[in-house]
Amino acid sequence: EVAKVFNKVDYAAVGALVAVLCLTLFTPFFKVTAQPGGRLVMFLASVYFYGRWQMNVLAIPEKVLNPTPVQQADFYRAGRNAYLDFSCLVIALFIFTAARFRVRIDDLERRLSEKEGVEDTKKGK
Repeated sequence: EVAKVFNKVDYAAVGALVAVLCLTLFTPFFKVTAQPGGRLVMFLASVYFYGRWQMNVLAIPEKVLNPTPVQQADFYRAGRNAYLDFSCLVIALFIFTAARFRVRIDDLERRLSEKEGVEDTKKGK
C-alpha cells in the first residue's frame, strides 16, 4: 500500500535527520546546513512533514465505546504515524535553527579571536 511506503520513508527520514542533527551539532557540517541550499532542504523537509503530520492527525479515527482489536490497532497505528511525522518536523526545524546559531557562534568566536590578536599586537606581544 501507499501508506506503508510513506511510513518506511518517514522512518528512514527520522534516521537521516538524526544523523544530520548530530553532524550539525558536533562537527563543522553546520556550515553546509546553514548555506542557502541546506536551509532550502530543511525548509522543504519541514513543509513535507508538516503536511504529512496534518494529514495523519485528521486520519486518526475517533474512539468508540467497545472497540474491536482491529479498531484499536488502527487507532494506535494512526497515532504513531502522527507522532512520527511530528517528530520529523521538530527535528528538521531544530537542524535549521541549530545550524543558524552555530554559524553565529562561529562568527562571534572568529571576531573575538581577531580582536584579541589585534590587542596583542598593540601591546607588543
